Amino acid sequence: MDDNCSICCDDYISNKNNMITVCNHMFHKQCLLQWYKINNICPYCRHDIYYDIITNFTKQTNLGIIYSYNNYKRKSVNINGIDTCYIEKKLKYTKIKPVSWINFKTNTHTSNKINMNPIYSLDYNNKIIYITAYTRLAILYNSGPIKLNKNIDINGIEYYKTDTPCVYIKESIFIIVFEWIFDLLHILKKEYNFHYEQVYNTLFCDLLIETIRKFDISKNFIQGAAMCAVHNIVKFDNIDISLDKFNFYTLYTYNIKDLEKYDEYQKKYIDNNLTKSLFN
Repeated sequence: MDDNCSICCDDYISNKNNMITVCNHMFHKQCLLQWYKINNICPYCRHDIYYDIITNFTKQTNLGIIYSYNNYKRKSVNINGIDTCYIEKKLKYTKIKPVSWINFKTNTHTSNKINMNPIYSLDYNNKIIYITAYTRLAILYNSGPIKLNKNIDINGIEYYKTDTPCVYIKESIFIIVFEWIFDLLHILKKEYNFHYEQVYNTLFCDLLIETIRKFDISKNFIQGAAMCAVHNIVKFDNIDISLDKFNFYTLYTYNIKDLEKYDEYQKKYIDNNLTKSLFN
């Protein structure tokens, strides 16, 4: 290796402030972090380098419109051999808002895409840990043991994922649908001046899983259920868009009667389970 960082050309002072890429090239940590915001290739050899990066930690402030669950069940979930009580209350009431986002690479046969997903905080084993959105769903909707696997992002931040699948949706399908819905929400934001709240990401996930559970939906209809979830979420901002217009975004894949069935169930679920509070 060279004696100096090839990004800033300064010498290395100590090992703890340096990083080595998967292609075995060393740089100052801060230099590489700044570089990585623009390029995901090694500055020295141009080899692809991908890191999980947790960004944009948010403060849990009572600003804007906050949606919280009124009704939740007392539930015990076994995580890593520890019975953790009131987990549903924590994740569906006090922890409904994402605290950050994570950028990660999807490794599939058809895509090397960089994805974004919400990160949630969880009180676990007398400390605060960070979990992915899919891990949150696996905890909420599985009654059996959940094993958490620790990961560390490029900044040294610890977060947890699980290999235990949510019983209602596979992680690979969840990621695809979430990315599609994320793109759709931003299209609507531009077209209808839609006010995008962070908590909408949580509501979308929960409405999707509750609808899959209620109607035993196969993977071919999951996008339709997701579309209805967005249809109900935009109503929070007093935006009324027809289901037929939403169906347009799927090239009219779905029967409107099926969409109306999912949509009505989600509306009742929101009315029965969520409260809307406005804080100054």
